[in-house]
Amino acid sequence: MSRNLTFYQRLLLGWGKVRRFYLYTVRRDYVERQLAHRVGECTRCGACCKLMFTCPILDPEKIPATCARHKYRFRNCRYFPIDHRDLRDRDIVMPAQKCGFSFNGVHKRQ
Repeated sequence: MSRNLTFYQRLLLGWGKVRRFYLYTVRRDYVERQLAHRVGECTRCGACCKLMFTCPILDPEKIPATCARHKYRFRNCRYFPIDHRDLRDRDIVMPAQKCGFSFNGVHKRQ
């Protein structure tokens, strides 16, 4: 990561990884409902590939950032962001550049 994160920020990012794993493994219905409200498209900034650690498959030297497995990505990559909390996590890593995705018509508290 390009900047030092606080303990609390690292804790949030770690919890986000666990939460996303749980959601796409156990709560597929929630994921599908949330994705139905997701709008926009990926700007390929690579921020989601740097949550907690930089993904070894990411090539950050290319602009835009490139994934070597893009066609065969893991579920956690394909579904990101699942909800507004993922955007909050992503903004911890790269606050200056906003994500191309957003969520319409979804309450922030679920």
